[in-house]
Amino acid sequence: MLLGAGSMTALLCLAPQFSKLSHPELPAADRAPSLQPWGNLETTMMVLDRPTDYFEQDLPPKTEIQWHFEGFTSDMLRNFILQTELDAGLRQTLLDTNRWQVQSDGVLVTPPVETVLSLSRPAREHIYNELAKSPRNKPQRYPFMFRPDGFDEWFAGAELPPEKIALARRLAYFRNGWLCFSDSQAFRLTSSTNEAVALMKVLSRVPAVLARLHVDDKSDIDALVRYWGRGGRERSLRTLLESMARVPGGTSLELTYLLPPVPQQLLYTYPNPALARMNQPLPDCAWSSMNFFNYPPDMIFLDSSNVLATLERDYRKVPRPSAFGDLIFVYEPGPRPEPVHMCVYIADDIVFTKNGSRLWQPWTLMRLADVMAQYTMDKRLEMAFYRKKGF
Repeated sequence: MLLGAGSMTALLCLAPQFSKLSHPELPAADRAPSLQPWGNLETTMMVLDRPTDYFEQDLPPKTEIQWHFEGFTSDMLRNFILQTELDAGLRQTLLDTNRWQVQSDGVLVTPPVETVLSLSRPAREHIYNELAKSPRNKPQRYPFMFRPDGFDEWFAGAELPPEKIALARRLAYFRNGWLCFSDSQAFRLTSSTNEAVALMKVLSRVPAVLARLHVDDKSDIDALVRYWGRGGRERSLRTLLESMARVPGGTSLELTYLLPPVPQQLLYTYPNPALARMNQPLPDCAWSSMNFFNYPPDMIFLDSSNVLATLERDYRKVPRPSAFGDLIFVYEPGPRPEPVHMCVYIADDIVFTKNGSRLWQPWTLMRLADVMAQYTMDKRLEMAFYRKKGF
């Protein structure tokens, strides 16, 4: 997220005028069948593979696994293990104090890889949800996250033998309703390098939506032009939609062609790696959102102060996203609200998003729920919504 904590604090000090949600999803009213100003959308779910030359070859280290139980004493750790759903053999292994190092800030445990692989899902959830509380346990604190029913979709076509896919399925666990994976290191310690690379390629896939607008002679062209033509594109869009409506039986158009020039050019692509080699700032979610209607894109939005100033000057707050191009802020509430993400509302529960500035994060259309899988945390998240003035 581009905005700094200070900028976001100033932005959200107007909180009484914002719509705040206790959970990060769009209001159900905007998805009701009777309220579909965007028309008849046809959608297909897919996953985007990271290009091979973008793939980070830095695999998890082939070193012993470490768990940091931050703030624990030996007695606390012993009680925690006794309360975990484990068979006798696994419990005895984890209670072996020869694998413990009592430190000033907690206890470090080095479990055998066989023990990690043998954990039941309830045991893995119990242990990993505790480990996730410490930033020292990066695999558990920042796991790969999928929709709860998304495993088969993510691993479709994976270049892995069936037994390795079965292993990955056993290592998956749930956290806050999302399917998580934190054991790429354990997987690598028991797999070939090619298998470890294949796993990382699968885990790095990004869920995406392919959407098409179906238009026929029963379509309300005026309503479609009002919805999709924001940003001064009404005239050209009307000509296209009227032509589509005359096709016998109607026809469908990829949503890409209904987007303004910048998101149209960026959609389903990855940033140019040359930017990183030149130490140039990389576009992130705020840059991508603020440039949704701009052409050419304005590079001033790589600076958080310009983002804040433009929002205050050119946007107004709205109670919910209901118009093409509305901005969605996701943030962690508090005395100093922490920015988490910004994306652009398209229609239904679909958003245009870039989830971070890293090279391996593409510009894409996603279900908001899939976006939030990238940002789910133990603390509550809330939303605020903006619309460009004059729209």
